[in-house]
Amino acid sequence: MRLWRFSRWMLVTLMLICAGGCLNPDGSFRDLEGNVLTKTPEEVRQAQQTLLAIKSEAGMLPSMKGGVLFDGNVETISIGPEASTVATLKVVHRISGAFSEGDRLRVQTPSVARGGVLFVEGRRFRVFAVEFDGQLRTWSSAGTVELGS
Repeated sequence: MRLWRFSRWMLVTLMLICAGGCLNPDGSFRDLEGNVLTKTPEEVRQAQQTLLAIKSEAGMLPSMKGGVLFDGNVETISIGPEASTVATLKVVHRISGAFSEGDRLRVQTPSVARGGVLFVEGRRFRVFAVEFDGQLRTWSSAGTVELGS
């Protein structure tokens, strides 16, 4: 059931983006009336549990195709467009994506209030991200979760 909810969320997210104009400059989503779209804490927990259960690329859901999944240590944090956060993470475990362990990836996320992830320097995260406009982006509802230090 959890996998279905996560798959359904990813499909809805992609449909919103394809419909045009629903991705804000900070990486958050909005509906046609301008309301910011976020998930409930329970929906976020379910997405995080789904990501934590994935051990290899073969275990990724079909709706995750095209995204990247990895564990990485946050090395730096900077401010991005519209008060978003851009974190540089050093990959410690690659699950899916065209990069290697040891590579550094920059990932943008909106503010926490707008559905983003609270990245903390020195902490390790499991990150699911997708590329938009040449930038990897993630959200709390995508399941990105802190693993510890």
